[in-house]
Amino acid sequence: MIREITAGELPALAKLGFEFFREARFTEEFVPEIFVQSYTSCMEAGCAKIFCSFTDLGEIQGTIGLVIGPDPNNGRLYAQEAFWFVKKEHRGCGVRLLKYAEDYAKSAGVYRMMMAHLTSLAPTTLKSLYLRLGYLESETYYRKTL
Repeated sequence: MIREITAGELPALAKLGFEFFREARFTEEFVPEIFVQSYTSCMEAGCAKIFCSFTDLGEIQGTIGLVIGPDPNNGRLYAQEAFWFVKKEHRGCGVRLLKYAEDYAKSAGVYRMMMAHLTSLAPTTLKSLYLRLGYLESETYYRKTL
């Protein structure tokens, strides 16, 4: 089952953050309290939506988070993926999560959805998936810890 989660469910979702950071080989620290606080504020302001896939027993299999707001160039709503992560043993539900998020975005009047992939997590597979789903490659990001 896939559904939108509430801010009250963020502490349970934060547990996946550690797994995601470990798998992505991020060097910075994941702070669950900050994750919960930040996304609670964004959800209450209406600029973030988070969807989760659950097992029949209610365990979170995976999640996708969107930040939604007006494009500063034209005022139209767009959505940017903030995170998309599925536990290894449940990777089959990832595309369903993405499609669910896309369907929500369309129904909310979003005109463009932006997705990313980490170079440390299956970049070739994800690039191929995004292209197959109709996404166009548009930017490459670089980051530097200061």
